[in-house]
Amino acid sequence: MTAIQAPECIADTAGRWMATVTQSDRVAAPSPPAKKFFMAVRYVHAIDTPITSNFGRFGDLQVTNFDPEAGVERKDYGRWQRGGVDGNLDQTSGFQLKCDDVGSFINTSTVAPQKIVGGGPHSAYFYDFRDPAEPNTLSKLPPVYDTNANTDFVLQASVQVPMMKRSGPADNALTGSLAVTQLSMGAYFRDAETGNLFAYLVNLYQNRAKENPFVAHDEQSVFVSTPWQTSDYTTLQTDSAGYSSDTWSGLRLYRIHIPQDKFKVALSRVNAFCAAPGNRDRTFCRPGSGGQAFSNDPLNYQLVTFGMLHEIFTGLPSNQIASGVHYKGVGAYRSR
Repeated sequence: MTAIQAPECIADTAGRWMATVTQSDRVAAPSPPAKKFFMAVRYVHAIDTPITSNFGRFGDLQVTNFDPEAGVERKDYGRWQRGGVDGNLDQTSGFQLKCDDVGSFINTSTVAPQKIVGGGPHSAYFYDFRDPAEPNTLSKLPPVYDTNANTDFVLQASVQVPMMKRSGPADNALTGSLAVTQLSMGAYFRDAETGNLFAYLVNLYQNRAKENPFVAHDEQSVFVSTPWQTSDYTTLQTDSAGYSSDTWSGLRLYRIHIPQDKFKVALSRVNAFCAAPGNRDRTFCRPGSGGQAFSNDPLNYQLVTFGMLHEIFTGLPSNQIASGVHYKGVGAYRSR
């Protein structure tokens, strides 16, 4: 594999944290740091308070199963962790960054209820190739594929999901009681021909059976969503862990391949979604000069951002979820 962007070892988390408390705040949210990995926490709470003890594990309760100061004699957790209230799992969600290790713990019982269109409380650890200070930054975005037809686009990370607890009514689609936590890898692609963006989300873990692939819009952009399996959109590798609906401890390697022929399938379905009545004027669905929103040629596409998404949907106010994940070595590659 050839790295488009290899994992980064973060030695100083200053400037790497971003928080958006409400959906209306997101419109005015600051731009992420240019050409760096960062942690964006949305609809949870502010993350300006360093957690000075290790919330990653409390006695027998594994939360993220990641201790950023393990083996360090003079521990300084405040360098690596952010959350709401120090050290109390009943009152906080918490987030960790150290080198290329990332922890995310979201406890919805501590989150103020709000209507969120197209999503739920989440953390996103992403790399952004754009730099607002750099002239013509969009023209300098890396291509997703090279000219070899056998080149795949690859996302890779090592992952564990050691903890999930839910409370409230059982899942029931008729009442809207669907308490779901997910961990996905994803990327945003830009069509250099039309300037439109769309996203690919590959679901690695969900606390229930996998769903069929689909195309939708989250009020930010159109996206393809698929469970991690061999499908019309992705190809499962023999050296990669697959989709899980159960928690697990211990890092597992995930290597997601998107061949060019499957990228073309995604493009055709995204274009069909954008052409449907009511969708043509949605963000990044407006057609270009060719009459459709996205070019059919994979070589026209640039990589804008990529990373990991930990997201929760509670369905009803009486549903609550506490979910902890840990991952490391997040990178994007080309492979053949």
